[in-house]
Order: sequence, then structure tokens, then C-alpha cells
Amino acid sequence: MVTTKPTPYSATPYILSGFVAIFVTFGIFGVWAATAPLDSAIVAPGIVAVESNRKLIQHLEGGIVAEIMVREGEHVEAQQVLVRLLPVQADANSAMLQSRLTTLFATQMRLESERAALVEPVFGEASTMIDPSGWPAAIKTQQEIFLERRAIRDSKISILRSRIEQFEQQITGLTVQHDAVLEQKLSLEDEIARLKSGQSSGVVSANQITAMERDGAALAGGYGQLLAQLAQARQSIIETELQIVQITQEYQEDAAVELKDTVTEINELSERLTVAEDVRDRTLIRAPQSGVVQNIKLHTAGGVLRPAETIMEIVPQDEQLIISARIRPLDIDSVAPGQMSEVKFPAFSNRSMPTIMGTVDVVSADLIYPEPGRGDPYYEARISVADVDVPDLIKGRLLPGMPADAMIITGERTLMDYLVKPISDSLDKSMREQ
Repeated sequence: MVTTKPTPYSATPYILSGFVAIFVTFGIFGVWAATAPLDSAIVAPGIVAVESNRKLIQHLEGGIVAEIMVREGEHVEAQQVLVRLLPVQADANSAMLQSRLTTLFATQMRLESERAALVEPVFGEASTMIDPSGWPAAIKTQQEIFLERRAIRDSKISILRSRIEQFEQQITGLTVQHDAVLEQKLSLEDEIARLKSGQSSGVVSANQITAMERDGAALAGGYGQLLAQLAQARQSIIETELQIVQITQEYQEDAAVELKDTVTEINELSERLTVAEDVRDRTLIRAPQSGVVQNIKLHTAGGVLRPAETIMEIVPQDEQLIISARIRPLDIDSVAPGQMSEVKFPAFSNRSMPTIMGTVDVVSADLIYPEPGRGDPYYEARISVADVDVPDLIKGRLLPGMPADAMIITGERTLMDYLVKPISDSLDKSMREQ
């Protein structure tokens, strides 16, 4: 019987196989770590915002609350009335200005008619700023003023025309006298000429001729006075006609000056009425945009609203989702508009929620310093999320102020870069220290 020695057990092949397996594994992992690209990102905390932010509802002048027309949490549409203030003072101011403007517009039309020297005033289409109920009375008043002023003007002109008629009658009488005296003068001159021809023959004495010449001189003097009186009467007519023209011109010039002042006052009061109507319109406090009412400060009618006091807030809804992310100053050089970002909402823990992607729209140009005790300085990045990218699971449940986490993709790096970068940075710093 032949016996054989048992072969001694050796673990070397297994050890070698293990080392080979480890080497291959680490080799494959190393090659993958050195070559496989991974997305690099900056993680930034943030909050949910909306494109137009919440609106503080305030009132410029304040007033007495007549009615609060919405409730906390109510959805309102843009331009919906939220609060109604008592409009007593605003209405009174507007009514006073409207009444004055009604009178001024009627006055303007009457003065324009006077400036144009019309026989009757022309009242055109009424302005929209007047009080329609008071317009007929204003027109009637201005018609009466027009007739009174025209009557005064016409009375003055009538008196002057009467004077002209008197002067014309005087001229007629003087003309008759003029013609008679002229005829006597010519006849006397002929008679004197005949007497002088008879003097040479001794028939007529020199005393007769002298007496006749004396009568002729007196007649010539009277004739000259008549000519002077005629000239004076004609001059008086011219002066009186000039007075008539002057009265008409003064009538029109006075109307033009008063019209200028009236138009100036109309412009001034029109601006004041615009402001007054704006104040009156603001007694109805309206929602600047659609959204949800919250933080109502007023709760009872009859309360006093102080100027610029916050009444309530409107939180917009159905607007583009915005994430306001805080970027550390060390990371700001890697963030720029246009970069993609993954967004997560810690308030929703559903693991089946798909990845939500957004885009960096704006990065603040300078550091933002929060109030003391509220964190470190940061840069703000506003990340927009398209409505189609918001899952139906959370659509309508996102509210402004909810926390959010943004992972802003900055590029591609390998795993080896992630592992080596801290070491290389430490070595780089240590080499520079003295």
C-alpha cells in the first residue's frame, strides 16, 4: 500500500487574487473619478417670492372709514374695491371747484363774444369739468351781463351819436347862413365896383363908397366867423366819431384783458379739480393687483385712517414663481444670470416629487447686509421657475415666504477634482505662509 503526502495548503493565490481585485476595483474607480463628469453646484438657501412681491395697501391722505369690503384671506381681483372712505370733504371740495369752473367757462364764452363785438353771446359746447346742473343758470347770468354791458356801451355811443346829429344840424344852419352871407358879400362887392365907376363922373360921393366898403368889411368878418364855426363843427363830428371808436375798442380790450385773467384762473382751477377728483376717487381704495388679502389692520367702520398708514396686504397669486436665494460672497464669482438651478422645497417631503429646474435671472450688484442678528451679508440671486415646471402636486400650495433650497449649477467637475481640490488649496495656502 502506497501512501502520499498531503499537499500543504497555500493562501498566496487567494491573497494575490484579492489584491488584483482590489487593484482593479480601485483602478476602475480611479479612472471613473478622474474622467467621469459630475455637475458642480452651489447650494444656496432662499425663500419663495413672486414676481411683483406683496403689495402694501396704503392711503395718501387718510380719512374716516365708511366700509371695509373684504375679509382676511379673501381672493380679490385687480381694481376691486377694498375699503370705502367717507367722501364728504372730497365731494365738497370737488363741488366747490366745479361750481366756480362752471361760472368761469360761461364767463369765458361771454367775453369771447364781447371781444368779437358780437350782437348776441355765443355759448359753445360745455366742458366736462363743469357742473351740468348749474350750466343753464351760468349761461343765463352771463347773457344778462352781456346785455347789460352792451347796453352801457350802446348808451354811451347813442349819446355821442346824438351829439353828432346836433353838430350836423349846426352845420346845416351854418351852411345856410354861409350861403346867404356869401351872396350878400358878392352882391356888395358888385355894388361897390359900380359906385367906384360912377365916382369918376362925379355922380357918387366918396363918403358913399367908404360906407359901402365898411359894410363889406363887416360882412366879410361875419363870413369868416361862419367858416370857422363850420370847420369847428366838422372837427367836433370827427372827434365824436373817434370817441365812438374808442368806446368800442375799450369794450373789446376790457373783454380781452378779463378773458386772459379768466383763462388763467380756469387753468389753475382745472388742475386743482383734477387733484380734487383724484382725492375723491381714492376714497375708494382698490386692489392694485389680484391676490389674497392678509394682515388687515382695520376692522370697524367709522375708524380713522391716518395718512400713509398700512391698511392691509395683497399677496399676489398665479404669477411666475421666483426664488430669492442667498449667495455667499465666496461663491459669487461662480454665479451669473442664465445659469440653471435645481430647486427644492423642504416644506414638501414627498420623495416622488420630480426635480424642479429654474433659471438665474438677476444677481445683485452689491452685498446685502441684513439686520443685526439675522445672518451674514449675502448676494441675492433671483431664480425664476416656469409655471409648466411646477409639479401639480404643489401648484397652488406655494406661498410667499416658504423656505427653498437652490442648487445653482456652475459647471462640470470630476470626483477627483472634488477630492483633490481641498488638499491642493491647503497646500497652496501653506506654501504661501511665512
